[in-house]
Amino acid sequence: MMRLQLPRLMSPFLPAPEIIGHSGSTGSFAFYSPPYETYVVGTVNQMSGIPFEYVYRYLNAFAR
Repeated sequence: MMRLQLPRLMSPFLPAPEIIGHSGSTGSFAFYSPPYETYVVGTVNQMSGIPFEYVYRYLNAFAR
């Protein structure tokens, strides 16, 4: 398990709420965002994919 909370300075245009979960080495991920009470689970189907951008993009889309 990992906990990630980016400072506002690192994400000035989009809010980056706290997420708790894990991303696998093959592009799979499962995270929970306590501020939004939302789970985001999926896969990018490639080892070079970094899911954090996708997780924050989906959280921001649902928060509107």
